Amino acid sequence: MTIKIWKLSEYLGADVEGVDIASGVSPSAIEQLHAAFLEHSVLIFHDNESLEFQSDSCAGGI
Repeated sequence: MTIKIWKLSEYLGADVEGVDIASGVSPSAIEQLHAAFLEHSVLIFHDNESLEFQSDSCAGGI
């Protein structure tokens, strides 16, 4: 899985592509996402429709 992260603005936010949170995230991907979160404060995950009720449990490692 290749994770792509695009900065949305100079100060806040990034788009994330290549992560299927519902299927599980590898430890190395969690490290990448954690670093991106620390840098951008807000991460937007696309193509993850089934997260409405799972978001708290999925984000636990991040």
